[in-house]
Formats: sequence, C-alpha cells, structure tokens
Amino acid sequence: KSKPIECSRFSNFIGGSAFDPKQVAAGMVSGMEWGMYHLPSPDFIQNRMVETMAGVSPRANPVLEWTFLPLFSIIEWLTLFPMDHFGMQYGRKAKRS
Repeated sequence: KSKPIECSRFSNFIGGSAFDPKQVAAGMVSGMEWGMYHLPSPDFIQNRMVETMAGVSPRANPVLEWTFLPLFSIIEWLTLFPMDHFGMQYGRKAKRS
C-alpha cells in the first residue's frame, strides 16, 4: 500500500520484488556506514554499471573500475537491448491497464 503506483505496477509485472527488501536495506545501510556516494544494491552487475556511469562523483572502487572498465563497457552495451525490450513491454502493459 505504501509503494508508488509505478513501483507497484512494475512489481506486479515481474511477478514480485526484484530483490528482498531486507537485502536492499542492508546494502543501503552498509553504504551509508562506509560513506559511499552511490548506495549499493544487492545486484553486483548493477553496482558496476553505476560506477562506470557515475561521472565526476566520488568512486567507491576506482582500481576495480579502471581494471574492468573495458569489460563493463561491453556488458553495458549488451544489456541495452534486453532492457529496452523489457521497458517497451512494461510500457505497453501499463498503457492497457
């Protein structure tokens, strides 16, 4: 009942929550305790994608980012297609409801 309508529709669309709320909360608290600028999610790949697109904001793992940046760039490019497809499917379903 406390979710925004977009979040509620998205959760229904994927058949539940993407991540356990306790995992998300634990990651956010951990990030705050470490003084991280971008709070981490339970998704390892998503965290790496955020780091590659963070611009001039403070980095959590600069050496890791520099080392794997070419790989993360390829992964980011490959995920654009399924994410666009998923977003279009969600948009079509949201228009109908």
